Amino acid sequence: MEFICSNPLLGTPRPEVDKETLSFPCNSHIIYYKCLVAEIYIIAVLHKSSVPSHHLHDRSVPTPGSLGEYSRPYSQAVVE
Repeated sequence: MEFICSNPLLGTPRPEVDKETLSFPCNSHIIYYKCLVAEIYIIAVLHKSSVPSHHLHDRSVPTPGSLGEYSRPYSQAVVE
């Protein structure tokens, strides 16, 4: 996830989910996320064999900065 935070626009656009969602592979999973003003919002981490449209419908995105402790600017992202 550090790589995504450092290079958020390198993800693959996922128009089948919606016009703002990007994805990036991570081992046997795919990370689905949206870029907010200076943050990324991870929507889900699904196994690469999962069908995104079966899992990612009706996912709302919070407003920038509204995630409190779970929100980090790109440069301060922490991977746990």
